[in-house]
Amino acid sequence: LGSYEEASRLSEDASLNLLDRVTTMTDLERYDEAQPMCDEVISRMDSLLGEALHCKGMLHARRGRHEQAITLYKESIRVGGFDPPQTHFHLSLSLHSIGKYKEGWEHHAERKNDTSDPALFVPMRRFNRPLFQMQPAPATVHVHSESGAGDNLALLRFIPLLRDRGYKVHFECREDL
Repeated sequence: LGSYEEASRLSEDASLNLLDRVTTMTDLERYDEAQPMCDEVISRMDSLLGEALHCKGMLHARRGRHEQAITLYKESIRVGGFDPPQTHFHLSLSLHSIGKYKEGWEHHAERKNDTSDPALFVPMRRFNRPLFQMQPAPATVHVHSESGAGDNLALLRFIPLLRDRGYKVHFECREDL
């Protein structure tokens, strides 16, 4: 944080330095200090508006205020930012948190366009066949692990449903599962 403060003092790009401080404060759970910095960047209406809205959405999401976070993430996507797939990913998490699964999964799928976080895009890009989108049976569905162990264990219950609907299901899991 001290380095970001010094960079703010020396640099012309005050908005970027403020957002760097916001992301660090978010990781440190210093949300009350980070919020006014987001608001300051938002009030400038400069090229970092989308990033500031995304950061403010993250602050709300971390506090469990998912409805407010959703509004901010959607506005961030509308005005544009550095990494729209990352914003879509965070939006999906907030939508899932309040039970809006269908819309959440639509935004979650945008991780295939991510270029900054290999954990998000590598699992989506390693196959050359189309994603399963409830094509009619008979069809083969390859289910693979890409999230945490808890997510994978929770979602295993859907595999028999696919099989019972006439799909041939392959399940690939990580070694720890």
